[in-house]
Amino acid sequence: VLLSARGLGNTIGHRPEARELRDVADHALTVPLTASTERRFALRTAFAGIRRELEEDAVAAHVVVEAYLRVILIALLRAAPSYSEGPQGASPSHRAFTRFSTLVERHFRDRWSVSLYARTLGLTRDRLGDMCRRVRGLGPKDIIDRRVMIESRLLLETSGRSVNEIASALGFGSAAQFNRFFVRHAGQPPGAYRVAFLRGIEKGVSDP
Repeated sequence: VLLSARGLGNTIGHRPEARELRDVADHALTVPLTASTERRFALRTAFAGIRRELEEDAVAAHVVVEAYLRVILIALLRAAPSYSEGPQGASPSHRAFTRFSTLVERHFRDRWSVSLYARTLGLTRDRLGDMCRRVRGLGPKDIIDRRVMIESRLLLETSGRSVNEIASALGFGSAAQFNRFFVRHAGQPPGAYRVAFLRGIEKGVSDP
């Protein structure tokens, strides 16, 4: 399945499970299907449904396709060992990382510092850093910034909000501060990113 960034964003949505689904979509997962005939049936049904909707091109087909894609992501989430074991079966580092990820999802718009996350979790900044690098291969600041960038792109791609409004919604003190942040991570200002994205849609070019 080739899926545009916009389609993926719509599929993941902003529900409570969005963080987990985004994480699944962001990693290469290999899931055995032989162990569960129900899971195999669910996935086959979802893929068949996607094919049918695309071939028939009926009214609101994209809404149905996104629903099937969400079913596929949830099936992967439930099947992947690192997730299906859950916090109880995970290592202490994984359990702490889950708590950190949950806090990031709640407070990334509040622009919390790494030190504040560490304090809230009862960890030192160094311990939080070691834990994040062990579990995800990224430092906590990188994980936080990555989440903010995902939200930034989604808002620029799918909403009519101005750059100023998006900056405010994401907790930045000013549009200039948001611009510097976005340029640092995307290599171009948010306004230019939006223009390029919309031009790509008009030309039928998928976002990389």
